[in-house]
Order: sequence, then C-alpha cells, then structure tokens
Amino acid sequence: MKRTIQNDERPVNVQRTFANALVMMVDDEPLTIDVTRVHLLDAGYSRFTSTTDPLQALDMIERTRPDVLLLDLMMPGISGLEILALMEERGLLRFVPTIMLTGSRDPANKLKALSLGVSEFLMKPLDPSELVLRLTNTLAAKAYWQGGAAARWPVRDAR
Repeated sequence: MKRTIQNDERPVNVQRTFANALVMMVDDEPLTIDVTRVHLLDAGYSRFTSTTDPLQALDMIERTRPDVLLLDLMMPGISGLEILALMEERGLLRFVPTIMLTGSRDPANKLKALSLGVSEFLMKPLDPSELVLRLTNTLAAKAYWQGGAAARWPVRDAR
C-alpha cells in the first residue's frame, strides 16, 4: 500500500544533522591533521580538535568528550593500538567511537584494532569522500546505539 510522505517524515540530511559533532583527531603529522580538517570543514563539519602528541590523547578525550575520534595507528611514543587499550581500560570506548587511520597494510594490525573496538578502519592517504561517509555513518550508528537522551555523551545536535 502506497502512502504519502509528510514534510516532517522526509529523510534527514545526515551530514547536516551531525555538522555540530565534535571530531577529535590524534596524528603525529600536522599536515595530515590540517588536510583532514579542511576536508571536514568542506563537508560541513564545523567542530574539530586535534593533537599531534599522542601522549596527550587520553586526557584530551576525557576533557573534550568528542563525538568521534580519528586515531592514527603508527605514532612515536605510544601507538594508536596502545591508546585504544588504555581507552578500553578507562571505559572511554563505550562513549567515543573510533576510526583508525593508517598507511599500514598489515592485516594483524587491522584485526587487533577491530578487536579493541575500532568502529572503522581507513587507509592513508585519506580519500575525502570515504572519510566523510565513514564519519557520518559512525555518528549515525552512535546516535542509534545511544537511543537519544539516555546517552552519557550524546551527539550534539546541529542547532
């Protein structure tokens, strides 16, 4: 049976819905952070924070409470896998979906990251369209999983 879609039932523009989500990036390469920031701004994401010091990542996550984390796998001092393990230990992975970024094609690293709770895995250099789609899908999954107001760290609305 066909039915007419009312104005308030039209599909939501997902990117606009999540445009105000806080995206945090941890990468030891400042140029990678700058390029990613530009891609996300071009796509309509307006809130971005980052660090090139992976040792500051956990404190920043707890302080800023990002809606999603873009995390480099290979960094000096502490790897993305070690950060994930510490996030899991502190209970942060429950609230911050993580997209792992890497140039490594080692399947063992990918499996380890996925087993530690990574939501997505993207290869460097990042394809801007894939980055935006995976980010949007990750935020949509987070919003669905949290079920709205019951969430501790809800995705911020785009008001």
